[in-house]
Amino acid sequence: MNTRDYVLIDDRIEKSLRNRLGTIVNPRTKDTPGLQAADLLVYRMYRASKDKIANPQGEPSPILMRLLRNWRGKLELRLMNSELFAAMEKAGREAYEKVIRDGSAIG
Repeated sequence: MNTRDYVLIDDRIEKSLRNRLGTIVNPRTKDTPGLQAADLLVYRMYRASKDKIANPQGEPSPILMRLLRNWRGKLELRLMNSELFAAMEKAGREAYEKVIRDGSAIG
């Protein structure tokens, strides 16, 4: 059973909303474009967050530091911690409940 199948049988989601949800697809490599720099940056930041949780005194990877050094925008880097994760989880839960209640998370 794929992810969409679980969503389609979730009774907490209105039937009219269930049909609007798309699927998660993992296409074959030959059918997708190559890796972009943003993909690498996001993956490295994700790994750095996990590593920081496991070892708070650890240093970020040299690859991540090099990617960040080449950043052209305003850098506001916040690594994940339990308070930030709890706030994100709360916001996600509230948005999900709003979608269930109103049919939209916007507004």
